[in-house]
Order: sequence, then structure tokens, then C-alpha cells
Amino acid sequence: MTDIVPGGRRYSSVPCPRGSDLPIIDVVALPEKYDRTELSYAEAALLTRAGLAADESLAEAHPRIQDAADRLAQAWHRAAAALQRLAEFEAEQALREAGRACRRVRDRHAGDGPEDRRHRPFWLRAPLVWTLIMVSAIYDTVFFATIFQNAIDLRDDAPLWEKAISYIPGFGIAMALILSGSMLAVPLFRHRARAERRRLRGRLDWRVVLSRTFLVWRRNADQRADQDLPWPSWPFPVAFVALVLAVLGVWAWLRGRSMFDPSMRWPLVALLLLLTVSAITFKAVAHNPFADRSAEASKQLRQARDRLAKLEIKARREIGAITTAGQKLQAANEEAAAAARRHVTQAWSDIADQRGRHGLTGPVAPGFAPVTKDDLVGCLMFAGLQAPALRVRVLDYGITAVDSYHAEQLEKQLDEVLKRLNDQLATALS
Repeated sequence: MTDIVPGGRRYSSVPCPRGSDLPIIDVVALPEKYDRTELSYAEAALLTRAGLAADESLAEAHPRIQDAADRLAQAWHRAAAALQRLAEFEAEQALREAGRACRRVRDRHAGDGPEDRRHRPFWLRAPLVWTLIMVSAIYDTVFFATIFQNAIDLRDDAPLWEKAISYIPGFGIAMALILSGSMLAVPLFRHRARAERRRLRGRLDWRVVLSRTFLVWRRNADQRADQDLPWPSWPFPVAFVALVLAVLGVWAWLRGRSMFDPSMRWPLVALLLLLTVSAITFKAVAHNPFADRSAEASKQLRQARDRLAKLEIKARREIGAITTAGQKLQAANEEAAAAARRHVTQAWSDIADQRGRHGLTGPVAPGFAPVTKDDLVGCLMFAGLQAPALRVRVLDYGITAVDSYHAEQLEKQLDEVLKRLNDQLATALS
């Protein structure tokens, strides 16, 4: 029998020699069975390499855990600062003072009866009042500017700045209208408030009117309570209003001289005075300190509530940020632990495969050791066998941060502060 080798050459086969001439190779060592709670050198080396890889993964995870822990601490301190602002708001007692102001207004007008003195018709609201005053002021400004231009014989082609000068008195007239209405409003309202609620009114005939006009205006001495409005003072407001009307009437009469129809002079004067008196009266009648005080108290309470709502929203948002930051830190911890656990668990899986193949530890593997509370990584391992020690201080730092900066305590403080603030308002309004 021949064998064909590459190159095409043929060699005859040579039978293997038999007998005692063959060399005998001595067996140096044979694998021996060992207890299943012990580790062989190969298994120990496998676990050692897995432990090094796990330590390296934990070291790589340290910056992420540190950053997540810092964010958690910052979120906690921001929430604590938000709670401190709420505590300062409680110490200011702004909500209590606003509630007391509303209660004082309510108590003051509890006996008004069917006609609430705080009532102000919609047509006497500030926008309508100021609109009428400005319309009257603009009309007077243009009207008197024309008179001044005619008085100084200003040419039609005069420079713009010369024409603008003629409008300056109109602004003074507008200020006079505003001052007249404001000055007349105070004594008028005080007189109305006192006269309308006078419990006893005497007979009034022409003798009494003449006597009070030319002899004694105030027949009897009056007395004012502490809660009543001050006495009305008429002389200066009436004198000022009369002066304004007199000046405007005179200038309107002078302006009427240039009209083609002299009979229209007095109607012009009456029209201008009517417009002026209407603006002054509108401003005077719109004055109502009771309504202003009620609106001010309501605004104060509304502002206090709005401020409380903003502080509460801010505090709850910051406390929610603590929960979010804590969850991110726990996720980073779990991710780092899973990465470390993966290396060591894979090593134990390889050991189980090897033991299943060589069978030197018996056909039944030892049971798995339960994960203890102190085992931060929680590696899967056999009971009775030693696992490689891992540097889990990084994970311990993350767990400590989660336990230290939790939101439950701040939520409890927030609920307590809000309860005290609600009690403040309830006590003030009751």
C-alpha cells in the first residue's frame, strides 16, 4: 500500500512498530476531585479577573454618580431656600393683614342697609372719568390757543414753535380742571355721606334758609364719631372752582366778540361753561373713598394670595426636582452596580459551565447565596464560596446622598407652612 504526497511522489507505507520498543510517557499529574465549596486555581483566576473588570467599571461610573449626587444636593438646597421664602412670607403676616383689612371694610359697611356706600356705577369708573376730563381739556386747549393766536396777531405762516407756545395755557387749564374736580370731590362726598344718613332732619322754609345764609349757618354744634368721615371744608374748593369758571367764562365771552352773529356770544359762553362744569362734576361725583378702600383691601388680599400661590408653586416645583434628581442618582447607581455585577456574574456562570464539563466537584452544584442588604452590587455566587471584594464606596456614596437628600421631609414642612398660612387667613376673615 502506497501513500501519495504533494508533488506526485509515491512512498510505501511503513507499519508501526509493536512491542516493548515504544517509549512510555509517564503521567505527571491527574486532575483530582475537589469539594464544591472550594475554588480551583483556574476558577480563582477567572474570578480575580472579573473582580478587576468590575472595579474598573465602578471607577468609570464615579464621575456620573458624583455629578448626579451634586445635582440632587443642589435641588435639595434650592427647595429648602424656597421653603425659607415661604416661612418669611408667613412671618411677614401679609396674608393676615390683608384679611383683616377686608374684614374691617366688611364690618364697616355691615349696617349700610339696601344702599351700599361702596357702590360705584360703571359710568363713574376711572377710565370714563379721565376720558371726559381729557376731552374737555383738549377742547379748552384748542379753543384758548386760537384766542391767544388772535390776541398776539400770530401770522398763519408763523413758525411751528411760535404756534406751539399758544397751546401752553391749555395745559394749565387742564390741570386746573383736574384740581377743581379733585378739591371739590372731597367736601362734596363728606357732606353727602353725612347728610344722607342723618337720622333727624328739621323743617326747612325760606326763613331758615335766609337765617342760615346771612346770620348763622350752623345753628347747633355737631359732634363727629371716630369712625365718621372728617368735616367737609368748602371755602377753598368753592373759591377755586368759581375762579376757574370765571376765567373760562370771560375768555369765552371775549372770543364771542369776533363772531358774525353777536347773539351767539352768550350761548358760546354757556356751552363752554357747561362742558367745564360737567368735567369738574364728573370728577367730583366719581370720588368715593369707601369704594376705593374696599378695592384697595381686595387688591391687597389678591396680591397676597397671588404671592402665596407663586411661592407655593416654586416650592413644589423645587421639591419635585429633588425627586427627579434622586431618581436619576438611583438610576446611575443601579447602572454602575449592574455593570460591575455583570462581570462577576459572568465569571460564576463560566465556573458553573466548567464544573459541569469536568465533573470534578460532583454532579450537583451548591446553592446560590442570597443577596444581603450590605451587598451593594448583589453578585450571583454559590453559597459557601468567597466572592472577590469590590470597591463599592462609589455606590455607597450615591446611596448615602439619596438617603440624606430626600423630599419627604421638605414636603411635610411645606404642608405645615401652608396650613399655618391658611389658618392665618381664616382667623383674619372670621
